[in-house]
Order: sequence, then structure tokens, then C-alpha cells
Amino acid sequence: MGRTMIPAIARRFAEAPAADGACVKEGITPMEYYLIRLSYTAAAWKELIDKPASLDDRLAKVTRLIRELGGSLANYHFFEEPHFADKGKHEIVVCKFVPFGRHDIVTIMAMPDNATARSFMMAVAAEEGVKDIEMTPMISLADSLEAMARAKEVRARARYAAPGRAARGRQRGEAPAASGASSGPRRGRRTR
Repeated sequence: MGRTMIPAIARRFAEAPAADGACVKEGITPMEYYLIRLSYTAAAWKELIDKPASLDDRLAKVTRLIRELGGSLANYHFFEEPHFADKGKHEIVVCKFVPFGRHDIVTIMAMPDNATARSFMMAVAAEEGVKDIEMTPMISLADSLEAMARAKEVRARARYAAPGRAARGRQRGEAPAASGASSGPRRGRRTR
């Protein structure tokens, strides 16, 4: 397959990545991110096949709905510098993927908040041609790293240990913790 041509509508919404390679630019209004998976009905597929539209036409309706709510669809940039030196391989997938399997459309969307994202989901689900829409909240890698650091800190402060920790130690040959628990045989224990 050759390079993906960027339709006019995608060029208007495209934004250059941050110079330092960061996933989220500083100074931009914080948004919530969602993985969207959508499935069409058989009637919708028949209409799409019988009356194919251009990529611009297909994206115009959904991007208008998303922009009315203050959101945006993601564009996916592959084979970009500094990771790939071959500029001939640069490819952009505009807004959506059409996967094999149970879902017909997969994309990532940014919205100002959960209530707004839910409004989008309701508006789309109300259409007769949509069989199913799933929306999974996501966080950026930067937010994930911050969450990991916070989890480590709060675990240490709270001296948190989930049940089962002592059993894991015994499986590794460590002495059981002095908790007053019986050291006799346990029911339901799996053997290797």
C-alpha cells in the first residue's frame, strides 16, 4: 500500500507533534481520552456498500458532532522521525481504523469531560445504523507514570498489603508472616 493521502478535513484538524516527542503538549486545555469501538447494523453496512462516500464526507458528520461538543478525533502518525529515518514510509491514518473482528470502527477521541463524552455516545447510539458503541476511558502515558508514583507513595504511607501476600511468600520458600494464621494444610491450594 502507498502513502495515505490526507483529506482536506483531516489537514484542518491535524496538529504537529510536540518537538520533544511528548504525547501531550503543555499549555493545552486538559482533555479526557476515550477508546471508541463501534459496530454497524447489517442495514448500515448495506448502505455503506451501495453508496460509498469519500473519506471527507464520512468524517465530516462525525467530526462536526465531536467539535460541537468541544472534542477531537485522533490522527495516527506512523514511521515518523526520529524513530524512522526513511521519509518515504511516513504514513498518517486519519481518525479511524476499520478492524477485523467484532467491531467495525475503532478510534481514540478526546473530550472535555466524562459527561460530554457520554453525550457523544448517546447521540451516536441513537442512530438506527449503530448496533453497538463502547467507550473506554483512558489516560496518557505521562498521567499513568504519575499514577504509578502516587500508588507507590500511598502504599508505603498506608502500609497497604492485600490478602494473599503471605501465601505468595510461602510459595517462594519464605517463612510465613507472624499473623496468627494456621500453618496447617489449606483447602483449594493448587499444586504444580
